[in-house]
Amino acid sequence: MNSGLNFEKDYYVQSKTSNYEDYRKKKFSSLVDNLIDDLKLTSELKILDFGCATGGLIAEFKLRNFAFLKGTDISYWSIEYGRTNYDLENILEYYNLNLLTLDFDYVLFLDVLEHVSGITEIENIIKIVKANFIIVRIPVSKIEGDPYVLEVSRNDTTHVQCHTKEWWINIFNKYGFVLNKIFKTESIYDSEGVFAGVFENVK
Repeated sequence: MNSGLNFEKDYYVQSKTSNYEDYRKKKFSSLVDNLIDDLKLTSELKILDFGCATGGLIAEFKLRNFAFLKGTDISYWSIEYGRTNYDLENILEYYNLNLLTLDFDYVLFLDVLEHVSGITEIENIIKIVKANFIIVRIPVSKIEGDPYVLEVSRNDTTHVQCHTKEWWINIFNKYGFVLNKIFKTESIYDSEGVFAGVFENVK
């Protein structure tokens, strides 16, 4: 991911350069409930949260008796925070790209790929994913080359990849993932400014 940006404590707590304060106010509990209900997820499934931040989402899956969970993030601070405050010592790892090559049922890229430094790096991430499904939520532009549709997305200076939904779909298609579902739930929903959906591995 973008190692040139600071994703340590200052990013997550009272930051003037990110929208994480807004993001973390969202209810992880309701998001997990929506994902479980909408995708009919069961507790034996293996789930990886790539770019998990403090692991709040993983913690909610754990509370619902999901036993095969992993989270990884580029931020030392967020990983240590999650290990300490969410009891995820053996679940969270500092940035480990190799986790993407393991046999997970679902990999989550929620508000992550827009932070990746280059298109080549995005492709290097997607092409090694071995999971059956990828869940994404990505802020987007309406026209390629234009700014993000949403002001909150434009205000986060760590957002460095701004593309249309079609652009993202083409990248996933290139590496054997086809769009399977668009989200329209309370906690995760596709809109003009946000691409939220599920890609299926057809490789």
